[in-house]
Amino acid sequence: HMVLHGYDSHTRQFRVVTVQGKNDSHFKNAPANGPFLLPLADMEKGHWLKLGGNSGDGILEVKLEAV
Repeated sequence: HMVLHGYDSHTRQFRVVTVQGKNDSHFKNAPANGPFLLPLADMEKGHWLKLGGNSGDGILEVKLEAV
């Protein structure tokens, strides 16, 4: 569904690119298409990546953390 292309520790954001043809990825109830920045602050508030489903309900929820 997506590839993590890096993490910026200063902005606390992952750079994410979705895989073409696998467009059932959602973030914050919106389709996650193309490259986008994924802020850890949003994930800490419970906004996780959701894979599958038509409106972000997802069959898999993914939380990322930087260590």
